[in-house]
Amino acid sequence: MKTRTLAAATLFAAAFVSAAVAAEGKGAVYITVNGVEIPQATVDAIVAEQKMRGAPTDDPEFQKQVREEMIGLAVMVSEAKKLGLDKTPGYKTQMEIASQQILSRGAVNDYASKHPATDAEIRAEYDRINAAMGSTQYKLRHIEYKTEDAAKAAIAKFGKGVKFDKLVAESSDTEAKKSGGDFGWGSLSQLPQPVAEVVKQLKKGEVNKTPYKGQDSWHIFLLENTRPYTPPKFEEVKDSLADGIVQQKTAKYFGELRQQATIK
Repeated sequence: MKTRTLAAATLFAAAFVSAAVAAEGKGAVYITVNGVEIPQATVDAIVAEQKMRGAPTDDPEFQKQVREEMIGLAVMVSEAKKLGLDKTPGYKTQMEIASQQILSRGAVNDYASKHPATDAEIRAEYDRINAAMGSTQYKLRHIEYKTEDAAKAAIAKFGKGVKFDKLVAESSDTEAKKSGGDFGWGSLSQLPQPVAEVVKQLKKGEVNKTPYKGQDSWHIFLLENTRPYTPPKFEEVKDSLADGIVQQKTAKYFGELRQQATIK
């Protein structure tokens, strides 16, 4: 199990262990450490959360590490109680925050579970994305310049036969130097509209004839290659599209609730 998974489990468990201590360990007990009872429900909630994140929850190693996390947290909770930290105003404030976060998470999960994406919605989203992607993908390279004159000079050098790699090396664009200015493959719909308009005018092997002006800098783009766009098969992306649709529905619902809220 990766460290980031453990970190997520730790943070999630911390709130539940604290709540379990406050509730005096009601229900079935998973383990007791220094008198601190960790409810089975706490562990079940952690495992369910991690399963949603793709963790191998049936793996004995995962289960072992969850147990170790619970023991470590219980030891710290026990020590905190000895110090009387659970009686401090700060503790009560943090518990209230944790309670609100758990309730809000519950509200989101409840809405999402009751409003799954329909097959029609998934298919429509699949068709929409593929239509937006167009029939062609473009492989771009890019350099950012601080002044228009510097960008113009680079374009002039390229026109005289200087290789784009050399222009990258000579520039002060640190990001371009790391990647060679490589933008990778993408469609015009994935670019800001003004940049897409610039790229449309390019032929393979060309850079834009005049620098493109960004917010605080100037840019040149090299169209390195093109290829036909082949969309992924529907079944390959169906689940991820469904997740995205549910997220959009949920965000829209709670956004509307926010607009309707009485705020004083």
